[in-house]
Amino acid sequence: MRLLLFWLILVATAATAQESSRDQGRRLKELVSRYANGDTATESAIQELLASGISEKEQANALSDTLLCMAERWSTNRMYRKALVADELGLGHATTMKDQALMSDHLVNLAYNYYQLDVLDSARLYMERLIQIPSSVWSDYANISCSNVQALMAEKEGKYLEAIEYYWKVLDTGTASAVQMGTIQSNLAVLFTRLGHHQRCIYYSNQALAIYEQKKDSVRISDVHSNLGVSWMHQDSLDRAAFHHLASIRYSIPHSFAHARGLANYANVLRRQGRLQEALTIIDSSIHICQRLDVPFGVALNRVNRAHVLLDMQKPAEALDLLRESEQYQPIANTFKTEICSLYYVAYKAAGNQSKAFGFLQQYMALRDSTERTGSERIVLEWEDRIIRSQKDRELTQLNQQLEVTRQRQRMILVFSGMLLLLATAGGGIYYLRRQRENLAARLLEEENANMLLQLEIKEQELTTQSIHLHALGKFTEEIGNKLISLRGQLNGENGELLGKIIREFEHGVSEEIWEDFRDRFERVNDDFNQKLLQLCPDLTPVELKIASYLRLNLSSKEISRLTNRSAGTISNTRSALRKKLRLDEEDNLVAFLMAL
Repeated sequence: MRLLLFWLILVATAATAQESSRDQGRRLKELVSRYANGDTATESAIQELLASGISEKEQANALSDTLLCMAERWSTNRMYRKALVADELGLGHATTMKDQALMSDHLVNLAYNYYQLDVLDSARLYMERLIQIPSSVWSDYANISCSNVQALMAEKEGKYLEAIEYYWKVLDTGTASAVQMGTIQSNLAVLFTRLGHHQRCIYYSNQALAIYEQKKDSVRISDVHSNLGVSWMHQDSLDRAAFHHLASIRYSIPHSFAHARGLANYANVLRRQGRLQEALTIIDSSIHICQRLDVPFGVALNRVNRAHVLLDMQKPAEALDLLRESEQYQPIANTFKTEICSLYYVAYKAAGNQSKAFGFLQQYMALRDSTERTGSERIVLEWEDRIIRSQKDRELTQLNQQLEVTRQRQRMILVFSGMLLLLATAGGGIYYLRRQRENLAARLLEEENANMLLQLEIKEQELTTQSIHLHALGKFTEEIGNKLISLRGQLNGENGELLGKIIREFEHGVSEEIWEDFRDRFERVNDDFNQKLLQLCPDLTPVELKIASYLRLNLSSKEISRLTNRSAGTISNTRSALRKKLRLDEEDNLVAFLMAL
């Protein structure tokens, strides 16, 4: 294929200036496009057309189409080094033709392929060359692909919010092709998986899957099913996770890394289902593929998965051997280190070596803090809040503009109505004009009410975002509390009592801090809720008022228990007391009653 490319270039530069029909030019473009997409049977027809005296311009255009199609096809199939060859040839040819739009296509392709090969310096170099070309001459493909590469590089540097903004910039344009939309949505899904925001991952993965199934792109279909399987497993839906991981295996190329990844993910589902021996067999198959493909990280990750299974089978000694082998992989990412330290802690504790278990617990806690998972959740919440606020601000601006237009129209009508009233002598005319004024006044009042409702909705969205953030913080503090309680069981005497006192002070302090922050925001949005509630039932206690506020946001007893540091039984008793004091019947819904106040 490469020989044909060089032969095309030679013919394009040495051909005579004989003119041929446009039909021949279109025919040549069609044939080389089919050849670029794998139809090698067209080679002889291409050679015949080139030998028939077709013009140099038509040959040059056909060569440009061929190189670009080949580069895109190889890149789509993850044959990045072959794609680089085609794009380098295409860039040289476009430079000779002085076609800046075509140059921009090849430059952004080169940046993307070098990024995929993890040669970031070269990727940045081609991005800098792309920026030197005026953006006004870029093709739509170059514009969209540029934002995609910028997002990928920002994500590589840990700038997740910046990456999301680049992706949304592409989605907002509305000019992306179906394949580009699938790529952007698939990338967004991977990013949200990394941030632990699995509902968002599922949404974007399903969008991408619909596109790839229509295009019958089995490689991308396998990737999307893998993402969906991971997200559903984090949502504790093991049946759905198993379905998607099996689909990922089915669509992947046998004995490829994607195939090994699918096997490893499916083994994790089997482990969660308690099918431990099956999980070990599948993990061993995945390790064998990764060793044959020389993928050290895949081998190390599978060994960690195998250690998980062995710990479930109460074999800590074998698990420790695997963890030591996994540590030899370099470099080790923080998330991988965190997982290994957690397993070391469990393994040494099961083996009875409490001192080493305690040491790895300390390392695990330090690494967990450094991974900034809580910070990632904050980034997602901040991004969602920014997007929602931006949409509401646009709606508010449009509504204000419509309101101003209506007011101007009303003033004009009022002036005109006054003139008509002076001229009108019939009672019917006066009555009609009055009705018009009343209708206009009612419409103005309705739009002002809509404006007020929109502002209230923005405040309620802000409160909901804060409650989600508080829920994530409560969940994180509960995990820390559980770790400390587990540690307390290993201490005796005064040390145990001192740690118990620290745990109680920690839980009480965090709970009060969460409640004070929540109450301030809640009262700004629902300033008369407590007043209405006390009018109905003056003998409500502060605790009952607090629980009622959380119930108004439709939080579950388990979520309220976590936020208030009270047991689920206490929350249930408080709900029963509220129902009695508010004199609600058995069929009455307490949450619906509080939300209606």
